[in-house]
Amino acid sequence: MVTQALIEWNIDPTSLPQQKWLTDQQLNVDLYSSTVDPTEEGWNIQIRITESLPDSWNTYAEVQFLTDPDDPLEEGFTFLLWAGSYVADVTIVGETH
Repeated sequence: MVTQALIEWNIDPTSLPQQKWLTDQQLNVDLYSSTVDPTEEGWNIQIRITESLPDSWNTYAEVQFLTDPDDPLEEGFTFLLWAGSYVADVTIVGETH
């Protein structure tokens, strides 16, 4: 399942590549130079940053869910992006396909 999302980062995402699928493990390595604890619960996702918004750390992205979320992913649904710590709010803004 892939959705369109607005990501409101708490950290500077400029070191992350655009138009490339990033796993949560890659986010940890890129942002924190650490590894993910594989026992942590949560969704397995990948993100692909598609556009950086001017004068902010916010980006648009595609979010691919590798495990089925329990909650409905309707437009406006928001969840936290966790990569070693709380790094962003992710809000669904587009259709799921």
